Amino acid sequence: MMTLDQGTLFLDGAITMQTAPLLQQQGESLLQGKTAFTLVVNMQAVTQVDSAAVSLLLNWQRLAVQQSLILSLQAVPEKLTRLLHLYNVEDLF
Repeated sequence: MMTLDQGTLFLDGAITMQTAPLLQQQGESLLQGKTAFTLVVNMQAVTQVDSAAVSLLLNWQRLAVQQSLILSLQAVPEKLTRLLHLYNVEDLF
């Protein structure tokens, strides 16, 4: 689940292969048409991640760059931090 409040996108629950497709679609809808916008993705309430979370964030980051937006991560779960490091993409955020 996700909610947007004043430039912060709050993610909640699991980001896994089962949930990522819907989150991807919702995130793309949210970012479409936005310009000169900074979006903070707060992951404090994320309870579970797998490699689909990395893919989701990379897709959102690609879309943000295409639209000259800034995407930053906040309160990233330790497991996701390890996955981002493993895939050598942590510097993209």
